[in-house]
Amino acid sequence: MGTWATPNTPAKARKLAKLLARPLPASRATDVLYDLVGDDRLFDTIGANIRDGFGQSDVRSSVARKIKEWDEYYHATPGLWRNKITPATWAVLRRTYKKILR
Repeated sequence: MGTWATPNTPAKARKLAKLLARPLPASRATDVLYDLVGDDRLFDTIGANIRDGFGQSDVRSSVARKIKEWDEYYHATPGLWRNKITPATWAVLRRTYKKILR
Protein backbone atom coordinates (compact mmCIF):
# COMPACT_ATOMS: atom_id res chain seq x y z
CA MET A 1 0.00 0.00 0.00
CA GLY A 2 1.20 3.53 -0.72
CA THR A 3 3.89 4.50 -3.17
CA TRP A 4 6.36 2.03 -4.63
CA ALA A 5 7.95 3.97 -7.49
CA THR A 6 8.91 7.60 -8.04
CA PRO A 7 10.63 9.32 -10.95
CA ASN A 8 13.60 10.08 -8.72
CA THR A 9 16.28 10.71 -11.34
CA PRO A 10 16.45 13.25 -14.16
CA ALA A 11 16.30 10.38 -16.69
CA LYS A 12 13.12 8.96 -15.17
CA ALA A 13 11.59 12.45 -14.96
CA ARG A 14 12.36 13.06 -18.64
CA LYS A 15 10.90 9.66 -19.55
CA LEU A 16 7.73 10.54 -17.64
CA ALA A 17 7.56 13.97 -19.31
CA LYS A 18 7.79 12.28 -22.71
CA LEU A 19 5.00 9.83 -21.79
CA LEU A 20 2.79 12.70 -20.64
CA ALA A 21 3.41 14.85 -23.73
CA ARG A 22 0.53 13.05 -25.48
CA PRO A 23 -2.79 11.71 -24.23
CA LEU A 24 -2.31 8.65 -22.04
CA PRO A 25 -5.34 6.33 -22.07
CA ALA A 26 -6.27 4.70 -18.78
CA SER A 27 -6.11 1.29 -20.47
CA ARG A 28 -2.34 1.72 -21.06
CA ALA A 29 -1.42 3.85 -18.08
CA THR A 30 -0.74 1.28 -15.38
CA ASP A 31 1.64 -0.67 -17.60
CA VAL A 32 3.70 2.34 -18.68
CA LEU A 33 3.63 4.14 -15.32
CA TYR A 34 4.25 1.21 -12.96
CA ASP A 35 8.00 1.78 -12.53
CA LEU A 36 7.79 5.59 -12.73
CA VAL A 37 4.74 6.71 -10.76
CA GLY A 38 3.72 3.70 -8.70
CA ASP A 39 1.05 4.88 -6.29
CA ASP A 40 -2.00 3.05 -4.92
CA ARG A 41 -4.36 6.01 -5.01
CA LEU A 42 -3.36 6.96 -8.55
CA PHE A 43 -3.73 3.38 -9.76
CA ASP A 44 -7.11 3.11 -7.99
CA THR A 45 -8.26 6.19 -9.91
CA ILE A 46 -7.02 4.77 -13.20
CA GLY A 47 -8.63 1.39 -12.42
CA ALA A 48 -11.95 3.09 -11.68
CA ASN A 49 -11.83 4.79 -15.08
CA ILE A 50 -11.34 1.43 -16.75
CA ARG A 51 -14.06 -0.32 -14.71
CA ASP A 52 -16.52 2.49 -15.42
CA GLY A 53 -16.01 2.09 -19.16
CA PHE A 54 -13.60 4.99 -19.64
CA GLY A 55 -10.52 3.00 -20.62
CA GLN A 56 -9.70 5.47 -23.38
CA SER A 57 -9.91 8.49 -21.07
CA ASP A 58 -6.74 10.58 -20.80
CA VAL A 59 -5.23 10.22 -17.31
CA ARG A 60 -2.48 12.83 -17.65
CA SER A 61 -4.22 15.26 -15.29
CA SER A 62 -4.49 12.56 -12.61
CA VAL A 63 -0.78 11.80 -12.95
CA ALA A 64 0.11 15.51 -12.88
CA ARG A 65 -1.95 16.05 -9.72
CA LYS A 66 -0.17 13.12 -8.05
CA ILE A 67 3.26 14.55 -8.94
CA LYS A 68 2.21 17.98 -7.65
CA GLU A 69 0.97 16.34 -4.42
CA TRP A 70 4.34 14.60 -4.05
CA ASP A 71 6.18 17.87 -4.71
CA GLU A 72 4.28 19.64 -1.93
CA TYR A 73 4.58 16.72 0.49
CA TYR A 74 8.24 16.05 -0.29
CA HIS A 75 9.26 19.62 0.47
CA ALA A 76 7.17 19.72 3.65
CA THR A 77 8.53 16.38 4.95
CA PRO A 78 11.84 15.62 3.18
CA GLY A 79 13.08 13.24 5.87
CA LEU A 80 10.19 10.84 5.32
CA TRP A 81 11.09 10.00 1.73
CA ARG A 82 13.20 6.91 1.14
CA ASN A 83 14.11 7.94 -2.42
CA LYS A 84 15.75 11.34 -2.50
CA ILE A 85 14.82 13.50 -5.47
CA THR A 86 17.34 16.07 -6.71
CA PRO A 87 16.47 19.69 -7.47
CA ALA A 88 17.18 19.03 -11.17
CA THR A 89 14.67 16.19 -11.15
CA TRP A 90 12.05 18.35 -9.41
CA ALA A 91 12.59 21.02 -12.07
CA VAL A 92 11.66 18.55 -14.82
CA LEU A 93 8.70 17.22 -12.84
CA ARG A 94 7.39 20.72 -12.06
CA ARG A 95 7.55 21.78 -15.70
CA THR A 96 5.68 18.61 -16.61
CA TYR A 97 2.83 18.94 -14.13
CA LYS A 98 2.46 22.70 -14.59
CA LYS A 99 2.16 22.29 -18.34
CA ILE A 100 -0.63 19.73 -17.90
CA LEU A 101 -2.51 21.47 -15.09
CA ARG A 102 -2.48 25.00 -16.47
